[in-house]
Amino acid sequence: MVETRIYGIIGADVTSTTIADELAAIDGTPDLTVRINSRGGDAFDGVAILNVLRGYGGRVTTIVDGLAASAASFIAMAGAEIVMNRNSEMMIHNGHALAVGGADDMRKVADNLERVNANIASIYAERAGGSVEDWRALMADETWFTAEEAVAAGLADRVESIKGHDANKVKAFFDLSIFNHAGRSHAPAPRIPQAHTETPRNPEAEKGKEATMATLSESALQKLGLDADADEDAINEAIEKFAAPEPTEAPEPTIEEAAKVAAKFGQKLVNVAQFDQMAASVADLEARRDAAVKAENETAITNALSTGRIDAASADTWRAELGKNREGTLALLNTLPANKAVPVDEIGHGVHREENLDAEMSTVYAQVTGKTYGKDA
Repeated sequence: MVETRIYGIIGADVTSTTIADELAAIDGTPDLTVRINSRGGDAFDGVAILNVLRGYGGRVTTIVDGLAASAASFIAMAGAEIVMNRNSEMMIHNGHALAVGGADDMRKVADNLERVNANIASIYAERAGGSVEDWRALMADETWFTAEEAVAAGLADRVESIKGHDANKVKAFFDLSIFNHAGRSHAPAPRIPQAHTETPRNPEAEKGKEATMATLSESALQKLGLDADADEDAINEAIEKFAAPEPTEAPEPTIEEAAKVAAKFGQKLVNVAQFDQMAASVADLEARRDAAVKAENETAITNALSTGRIDAASADTWRAELGKNREGTLALLNTLPANKAVPVDEIGHGVHREENLDAEMSTVYAQVTGKTYGKDA
């Protein structure tokens, strides 16, 4: 069995979200005990808590430890068994609202309150029996019940006497001056609806699980994201979604944790400023290297031109090749023969014309006479 508490103001100290989260965290669906000590609070949050408890898979027992007033009283109706601790009290009344505006605004608020009151009265009637009109009349009177009177009215199943438990001390925690009567001792005896025993108990309650509330106010349906004509299946589905835990964001890792993860991938964490400085230094070195390579390439082209390995028309082509494959292009330039593309050095030398003439005459003379031609011939 697990236990949760609804202590304090509904919608402030305890909310439908906190209760839904607690139930969602339970492993399985063991029997659940809900201990109540509250003067009430937000009616719509109270309806949401009621339905979250009704949607719980296990058997729910509600125990009033000190006070179950206003919204807390109909939350108690979620129990398959409702227990009043000795000296505890229960109070039911009409809903209250604060409004600012004109006459139309006030009428709208009044109409909404009428729907809320009818809805809450139906909760009591469903559990205790009797008509909605009877319970609305009791709510209009702000009716207080002792533990025994709550059982007699059908709002609880039994009174539990716990040794050492003093519900009066628990109730003293609350400021009851906001109500017409500051507790049962200051209120008239309640009128017990005569018909409450004539209405059969909900069979689902006898099995340990309450059925979904017969009616929900238009505002409550809107809070669940439903239209006014939503059927029971749609309401149950919305309640299940409401009770489901919302995903929570994982906490950010510490520096040490992040460093361990980075190390697994062969990386290290560095400061952003240090990283930016390193990146700037690397960029500067790369720019200098590119400039040096470009200068060396231009020197190689100039040398090839000056040695006649390439001509000026092909210089740009060689520059482009150096950009694509520098090492291979430099090696190829070095294998080209000098003075080949453009003669830049002397190839042979000229001969005096007279010497050429003597040689020609000597050859002809020898062919004709069979003698060697000479100056003295």
